[in-house]
Amino acid sequence: MIFRIFGNNKEISMKKILLFASIALFSATSYGQSLGIIEPVSTVAGTLAEMSPGEELVAAWNVQNISANFIEVRASRNVISAVQGSANYFCWGVCFGEETNVSPTSVNQDMNPGDINTTFYAHYISNENPGITDIEYCFFNAANSADRTCQTVRFCVDAECLVSVAEPIAEFEISDLSPNPLKGLGSIKYSFANAPANDTKLVIYNMVGKIVKETAITAKDGILFVNGEDFESGIYLYSVISNGRTLSTKRMVVAK
Repeated sequence: MIFRIFGNNKEISMKKILLFASIALFSATSYGQSLGIIEPVSTVAGTLAEMSPGEELVAAWNVQNISANFIEVRASRNVISAVQGSANYFCWGVCFGEETNVSPTSVNQDMNPGDINTTFYAHYISNENPGITDIEYCFFNAANSADRTCQTVRFCVDAECLVSVAEPIAEFEISDLSPNPLKGLGSIKYSFANAPANDTKLVIYNMVGKIVKETAITAKDGILFVNGEDFESGIYLYSVISNGRTLSTKRMVVAK
């Protein structure tokens, strides 16, 4: 199997890199203060003409404990949009199968203050299907899943993808859920500077990355209602996604 790996100079032991488009389409998002991403990768690209059948594109970076405390760290994957027929998986300490969205507690990565973990790899296999796949990877404190940092990677295969320019994201605002923790009915206010794109929605995920509810957003501004009775008690994340791009992600706690 052939890999092309991008980030932190980990490509030294791999086959030579043919192409890397460093387009800053995404940036890291932090929800806590304990973890930091070193030299995050936002875009990994290749062409079908240059890639061998079965060749993998790989993004890699290091994760650092920037807190003053010892923590055990888990990793998660959230596939925002994917090319039909493609495949992907990730490694955190060990490599997992494609069905794994959150690293199990059995392979938590122990990190003392200042420690740098070098075991993260995000693998993408196009299976000779051109197009763009966007995946968000997060690293979080096993004892407090809200203490996390995330990075979205765009895997792009074929020349047209490499030269395309992302459409600008409209100016957008969203409030925190109120009340939070949620016991009954809660509300989220939102506002776009212009009318939202046709494919714009509020998506709620559980902490293993599974979508548990989606609500279409069609108006320029308004209020979205969330009923706590629709969910089990626990911690969730809610995102506003427009044309496959995550505009904002916030935390929701359901307490019954």
